[in-house]
Amino acid sequence: LEHAPDEASINSLIAGMEAGLKGDPVKSVPKEMADAMAKLWRERNHDPALVQLGMRLKQPEALDEALAMIADRKVASSAKSALIGLIAEQRNTKAIPTLSKLLSAEKSGRRQLELVTALQRFSTVRIADLFITELPKWSGSVRIAAANALSSRLEWAQLLLEAVDADAV
Repeated sequence: LEHAPDEASINSLIAGMEAGLKGDPVKSVPKEMADAMAKLWRERNHDPALVQLGMRLKQPEALDEALAMIADRKVASSAKSALIGLIAEQRNTKAIPTLSKLLSAEKSGRRQLELVTALQRFSTVRIADLFITELPKWSGSVRIAAANALSSRLEWAQLLLEAVDADAV
């Protein structure tokens, strides 16, 4: 990074490093990489690519930045999708309130589906309650994804059956 000749080269390196780290989580970050990441974090604008790299390299503030970005209307849809996917992949429970709030307010079926898919990776009953509450409002693939998620865990399935018995769904 320190030998990159210009901003475009640094941006390419950030994107390449983030892409190369996809998949299995990084268990430990080498000191040199942690130091380089900390320097990037201090000196650069926190765009979605840097935030994703920061999340993969365990930059402490990166998750908070990602959550702020997915709630920001000015952030590109594709960047939000990538951040939502990474948040789900990492399963940090700190993200549940923000993802839940976004799902409840979201009107786009595509984004609802992304958020349902992300939230189903967490096992808390709070998510099952949210899915059951929102299920009547959803249609198509969002409803199917939520119903599949609810039926995938015994505790969630029991809550769904109780809601059906109570005519809540």
